[in-house]
Amino acid sequence: MILEAGEKISTARAESSTLESSFWALADQYSASASVFWPGRLGSSDGGVGRRHADGDFPVSGLIADAAGNLYSTTVFGGTYGAGVVFKLDPSGKETVLYTFTGAADGGFPGSGLIADAAGNLYSTTGGGGNTSAPNCVFNGCGVVFKLDRSGNETVLYTFTGGADGSGPSAGLVRDAAGNLYGTTT
Repeated sequence: MILEAGEKISTARAESSTLESSFWALADQYSASASVFWPGRLGSSDGGVGRRHADGDFPVSGLIADAAGNLYSTTVFGGTYGAGVVFKLDPSGKETVLYTFTGAADGGFPGSGLIADAAGNLYSTTGGGGNTSAPNCVFNGCGVVFKLDRSGNETVLYTFTGGADGSGPSAGLVRDAAGNLYGTTT
């Protein structure tokens, strides 16, 4: 679907009713001032969850924008391995997959929003992947905290064990002025 500048993405909600309101709220703000391409198969009935579309399936987290007007987010499923992607939408509507999760040590199934630092690095968590051998983790691993640099290189900052540190982080991260990251697990 292509939307013209000023046209609200919320008109597409009926086509993709599985997306969270936080995603739509920011997307509506963005679409009021720029043209946006919204790939209909991301979470909609023509793609479905887990079909492994290369550009991702099931985006449930919010969007963040950079100074150039690019939007960034994640999908829980899709990508080459079906374990989710980090993607960028530029103001012209071109989507670029920045990283594809394998669901293994790099993490998988990112369902929480991204945050960015001043250098343009992206940070978030995955609900699965990481420690895939822990018996306490139910979603193909315990999850990770990751950093994605501007070149698309992922660094796992922390791998959850499913013990006292918990597992399956599903909420976003908060970054303080010193660069420390904070979040929660289940």
